[in-house]
Amino acid sequence: MVVCGLPEETNKSSKSNTAAPKYLFQVRENIDKLGESMKKEFHSTVAKLLWVSYRTRPDILTAIGFLTTRVQSPDTDDWKKLRNE
Repeated sequence: MVVCGLPEETNKSSKSNTAAPKYLFQVRENIDKLGESMKKEFHSTVAKLLWVSYRTRPDILTAIGFLTTRVQSPDTDDWKKLRNE
C-alpha cells in the first residue's frame, strides 16, 4: 500500500526512535517531592545515564534529557519514570 507517495514500510508514524515512554513529558502538580537522600540518588543516576546515553545509547537520550530538567526538584513520578515503572 502507498500512503502519501511513500511505501507503507517507510511511513510508520506510530514508531519512534526513542525508548521514552509516552507519559514522560506529563508533569503533575501536587505530587510528593523526593527526600534529600532520594533526590541525591535521582540526580546521580540521571547524570550517569546522561553519560551513557551520549556514549552508547542515543535511543535513551530524549528520556534522560527530560529527566535532567527535573533534578532540582524531583518528585515520585520522576522517580517512577527513571525506573521505567
